[in-house]
Amino acid sequence: MSKNILVVDNLETRYALRQLFVAEGYELIEANDLDSMALALTRHPVDLALIDAHTVMNEGDDAHLETLRALRRRHDFLVVVMVAGRDIGVVRKFVQLGAYDHVQKPLDPRVLLPLIRNAVERSQVVRQVQVARQKIEARQGLQAIVAGSTPMLEVKQLVRQVAAHDATVMILGESGTGKEMVARAIHHESGRRQGPFVPINCGALPRELVESELFGHDKGAFTGATAARAGKFEQANGGTIFLDEIGDMPLEAQVKLLRVIEERRVARLGSKRDIDIDVRVLCATNANIESDLLEGRFRKDLFYRLNVISIEMPPLREREDDIVLLAESFIRDFTGENIVLAGETRRRLKNFPWGGNVRELRNAVERAMILSGPHRAKLDAVLQEHCGAPPPPPSRPQLVPEVAPSPPGAPIAEPPAMDGPLVLPRTVDERLEALIGELLETRDPEREDHENLLGWFEERVIWTAFVRSGYNKAKAARLVGIERKAFERRLSRLRP
Repeated sequence: MSKNILVVDNLETRYALRQLFVAEGYELIEANDLDSMALALTRHPVDLALIDAHTVMNEGDDAHLETLRALRRRHDFLVVVMVAGRDIGVVRKFVQLGAYDHVQKPLDPRVLLPLIRNAVERSQVVRQVQVARQKIEARQGLQAIVAGSTPMLEVKQLVRQVAAHDATVMILGESGTGKEMVARAIHHESGRRQGPFVPINCGALPRELVESELFGHDKGAFTGATAARAGKFEQANGGTIFLDEIGDMPLEAQVKLLRVIEERRVARLGSKRDIDIDVRVLCATNANIESDLLEGRFRKDLFYRLNVISIEMPPLREREDDIVLLAESFIRDFTGENIVLAGETRRRLKNFPWGGNVRELRNAVERAMILSGPHRAKLDAVLQEHCGAPPPPPSRPQLVPEVAPSPPGAPIAEPPAMDGPLVLPRTVDERLEALIGELLETRDPEREDHENLLGWFEERVIWTAFVRSGYNKAKAARLVGIERKAFERRLSRLRP
């Protein structure tokens, strides 16, 4: 892989660096100002730009910094800035720009070369990760679903079954579990695979733009509608539309969506003409849709029309057999190598709660790849650090006193006397009753500052459910057995 460095400085400095870098195996690209730098970037891919600060900052004018920022966004390279003296203010501005590091002039090869080596390695690893991410996102069909656990094997089988039919499908699951991946797999395995797949996140749209985005609008339909525009349903004609976060759709848009699904026609805003469409509808939500139905936030008739078939995505903590498979699959995508993680790394990955599910796991692997660079030996260490210390082994209650083994030939010792009766394991109800009794005995009702005991219990039940559910409010509400809105109200009242 070529290692290209762009140097932006005067001719004298460029000449000296040319001798140094070429001897180290780098390709040198030269520029003397931002204009020639921009031209060079259109002709050569660059891993790193080594830039003289005063070349970019013209007598304190920060406009040149904005030009450099735009070039970085467009061409994606790291920046190391050269500064004369110790101008902390200049260094700070480049750090805010996202510079990788800075180096003092006059340049010392003993300082400069290790810095350049590390920066180029970081740039190339980041680029590999970006390419791998694009490959993962482009992966389609059943091959995109990594499944070794029973819940995901069942999901995979269900995808095979529903793909052959045009029925609407509702995909349920926490954020980050892979709902869009399953929707794409259904589309790719169906007879509509040659048609478009159009995803839209209903929760990310401003309320006033939902209908325009879904159904389109004619010119002049509302202020700012300077031209006619096809909506997502028209764009998906002949293929599949995926309505993510369907539970966040406003009620007024739900009415029109139901009509579109039933009549297979759509009318743009501001138009009286219906347009025939041939679209399969898939949708997903991480909300407690049952609660939304009961409280009137989601129409029952639309729910029944969308929920012909439902697929529930299990959270990653319920897919222990998939965690290592997924991690090593991501590493293989990033490196092209079949790397097997160490046993301790595997154990920590399996014990980590993964509240963000597969998305969090993929981000953790990406971070580990970038921080470890080409040094694969560091990969396990970075992943282990992300997961934290391994949990202690579960302690077992001592039901009877332990007896030390007798030496060979000695008479069997009598077991030591017990201080009280033998304590056997208790049921949850008995343990809870004992705890409440202990709290009541130690509570001083005369103290005005003593916290309300019922409130104390409620706070701990609400917070524990929130943590155990991976910070998912809908699931936590189901664990506690109350409606989501009621859970959210109680959670918001917790003392900071």
